[in-house]
Amino acid sequence: MIMSKNLCSYKWTKNGHPLGSVSNILFVGDGTLHISRATHDNEGVYQCFAENIYGRTWSTLAVLRMARADSSPPQTKQTTAIEGQSLEIGCRQTVHSYPAPTYSWELKMDPYSSPIQLDKRRQIDQLGKLLVMSVVNSISVAKAF
Repeated sequence: MIMSKNLCSYKWTKNGHPLGSVSNILFVGDGTLHISRATHDNEGVYQCFAENIYGRTWSTLAVLRMARADSSPPQTKQTTAIEGQSLEIGCRQTVHSYPAPTYSWELKMDPYSSPIQLDKRRQIDQLGKLLVMSVVNSISVAKAF
């Protein structure tokens, strides 16, 4: 609990429980909570409660979630497509990142590669799968990023 000059006390909770002393958290006299060098242990839902002789009030919930990047090198897949048919190329295993990753695909024709431009016929779903409706030319190699 913090007491201020205006006789207001502040209490913080994390995930609905009183927030005790934590090495990288500083409670400032005006009710501010300062987290330095946040870690995954600091993730949670925080809320401040302020109280004085006139009553009690509370803040909106503040959610702290650490950004995560699932890093691995691009994978190359050899794929043969049949002209006029649809093609689906799945991305690697599920990515565990926050915020959600964005995906892009390249068409590689040695020694060159170029990004696949998305349109009504070529799309990428939310899991990174490349969807091609009605293949126009055979795609020899695609690389996911």
